[in-house]
Parts: sequence; structure tokens; C-alpha cells
Amino acid sequence: MARNEAMAWLSKPLPQQVLRALRINSLDSREGLADLADLLDTAAQPDFVILPKADSVGQMQMLDRLFTRHVKTAQLVALVESVAGLAKCEALAKCNTRMFALMIGAADMASDLGISVNWNGLAYARSRIAAAAAGAGIIALDSPYFILNDEAGHRQELSRSMDLGYSAKAAIHPRQIDLINEALSPTSAEIEDAETIVALAREGVGVFKGRMVDEAMARRARRILASAAERR
Repeated sequence: MARNEAMAWLSKPLPQQVLRALRINSLDSREGLADLADLLDTAAQPDFVILPKADSVGQMQMLDRLFTRHVKTAQLVALVESVAGLAKCEALAKCNTRMFALMIGAADMASDLGISVNWNGLAYARSRIAAAAAGAGIIALDSPYFILNDEAGHRQELSRSMDLGYSAKAAIHPRQIDLINEALSPTSAEIEDAETIVALAREGVGVFKGRMVDEAMARRARRILASAAERR
């Protein structure tokens, strides 16, 4: 019943700015194979398909081929939530042109490592996934913050995620969305600084707040401006 309702909803047109993601079950399960079969056999057109337990380049490439054959436009998000997936995250990030993001599954990753869900214990996994995504030019998507009534803790985790290179974070409740958008959106001061840096870089040389403007600084400034433009 739920699968039928999801496919029916994904078959309906929505306003162009509304993006929809479908999380299917693992392709190592009967449920996941049934999800995939229904997706291919119906008119459903999600913008993104999230594959959990992603640890197989072959499965991601199979999805790419099947989506092409069945005229599905969805981009792919690999949910990396195991040690096996972590070991292959660089290859997963680059395995086909549909790859949109690598996402860390914090709870399952912690379970695989034999630890509790905590920042320090998952720091290496988060860093490696973020670096793999950056190397492939795709999005690094952080796991949700699981405590709903802890805004301060959520803000701290968002800040730490951004420091590692994450530019998106999943939510487990609608009340988290505004906080995530606020944290991930460049401030007016950051946008103003970025515009100044880009202008100085065009001149070939310059100093901004006591630092020489180099290409690395300019590249980050351009990313800030691109992010600001996307969120308008």
C-alpha cells in the first residue's frame, strides 16, 4: 500500500521548484528489489533516489543503466552507513554521472563501528565522506541530528559539519528545516566579503583583511556566492 501511494504521488506533476526524493530499500533485500521494480514500471519521476547501505559500485552503475533504459531522470544519493561503504566512498562518488551526493548514515555507521552516535567517534567517517564528495564535485550530505528538543546541540553539529565541507543536512522533523536553512545559508556579511574577494581576484592581486587574495580564497568566495544565488 505505501509503495503504491508513493509511486502514485511521484507520478503527479508538481510546481517546478518542488524537488522530491525517494528512499528505496537496500538492493540486497526483496523489499528493495520490489521498490526498484515499481519505480521502473510506473510513471514515477523522483528528482533523487537515495540508496541505503551503499557499498557497491556495481549497484550504483546498475541503477544508472536501468534509469537510462526506463527514461528516469533521477539523480542518485549514496547513503554510506557501513565500514564497507566507507572504504569505497571515493569510488561511489565517481561511479556515474547521476551521482548527486554522498550521505553519511550516522546511526548505522556508529553501530558498524561498535560505538555510540557521537561526533568524535564519527569524525573520521564524516571527513572521509566529505572529502570523497568534494573530489568528485558532488554534494556532501550530513546525517540528521536526532535530538528534536536540542537546538543548541543541533546548531553546534551544523557548524562542525560545515567546517568539514558538508553543504547540506538531512532532517528528521519539519521543525528542523528552518534552522538547517539558516545555518547553511551565507550571511549578508559573508556575501559582501565574497563579492569583495572575487573583485580583487579579478585584478590579479589584492589584500583582504590582512590576507593576500589567492586562488584558493577566490574559489571559496565563488562557492559562497553560488550558494547564495541558489537559495534566493
